[in-house]
Amino acid sequence: KSGTRIDLGLEAAEAELIGPRHRSQNNRSIVLVTDGRQVGPPGNDVVIAVGDRVRGHDINVVTIGLGADVDEALLQRLASQPEYYFPAPDAEDLLDLYRRIARFIPCP
Repeated sequence: KSGTRIDLGLEAAEAELIGPRHRSQNNRSIVLVTDGRQVGPPGNDVVIAVGDRVRGHDINVVTIGLGADVDEALLQRLASQPEYYFPAPDAEDLLDLYRRIARFIPCP
């Protein structure tokens, strides 16, 4: 079965951001872009648990829902702050959103 495994994407990003290659002077942030909903046996509860764990490491999570068939409630729940969720009806919206996000995720 194909689809979006949001939990695995978050876990991969988390591993990179807390792993040995992370530089402590850098701000840790994940920008999660998804075009759908979580699929597979884990379900949303696992995604929420991973998101809670990620944010527990002081990692900012920004979510972007690309398209019309996204689980907005889940993406809003995963975002570190309510204003860190962005709907993107189509791919043309992404460039503007990336520019907006870059303003509140400071880079050293």
